Amino acid sequence: MRRPATVLIRVRAPAAGPAPAIARGAMTQIDSAPDFRAFLSSFAENLSAHPPLEIYGREAEVAQLLQALASPLKGRVVIVGPPRVGKTAVAHTAAHAIARGQCPPELRGKEVWRFSPGGLPGLGQAGQWQAALEHLLQGWAAHPEIILFIEDLPRAARLPSGGVDDEGARNVDVAMLLAAGLKRQGGLCLAEAEADVWRRFAEAYPDYGRLFLPIQVSEPEPEAVRQIITRAAEDLGVLNGVGVPADAIEQ
Repeated sequence: MRRPATVLIRVRAPAAGPAPAIARGAMTQIDSAPDFRAFLSSFAENLSAHPPLEIYGREAEVAQLLQALASPLKGRVVIVGPPRVGKTAVAHTAAHAIARGQCPPELRGKEVWRFSPGGLPGLGQAGQWQAALEHLLQGWAAHPEIILFIEDLPRAARLPSGGVDDEGARNVDVAMLLAAGLKRQGGLCLAEAEADVWRRFAEAYPDYGRLFLPIQVSEPEPEAVRQIITRAAEDLGVLNGVGVPADAIEQ
């Protein structure tokens, strides 16, 4: 039996639409939860608003992720693994478990919002991106029910600004500014990255290695792959009336 490179994931509903458009106007106040959510929703998205994914063979990783997020000693987690192995699906599954209350008590009532530093308004304009980041971090600190999810953290945090900072220096280091902000604030944060890329990124920016606990999502072993495919085939038969021959599972 050949070993596939990825874990099987079946989507029960059509894929969600694109993320909300990036707001380029003035920032709102963050004195109340609705105000902060209005600001956040202009460049981020609530993962629980997406249709849930049916993910197979990753129950242990999802449980580990939820326990790490709930731990007062951790609370900052990065999902690492090879490309297309199901890292983002693990994050989505954890987000829906939190939304349903199927999580440690410390996480009940919280929401996971996908955020990209490059989506903040003002990137490339002197001082504006830093002000938007600080605005976000202050609002995040005031609303501990928000868990920020940064997909592909090394790439997202190394965007060149193409502009100047307040001292006139070009190419603001997004990664350094984001790390400094994360160190100042104590909110829960979830990230995702390819394993090799994360290792190099954490070597270049050691703060991230101290801020985030890695959770490994590896390629499944052949026997695990067979069990995953068998479960998926059974669900296809029960839910959709689609039969999968046994010999097809073994190919």
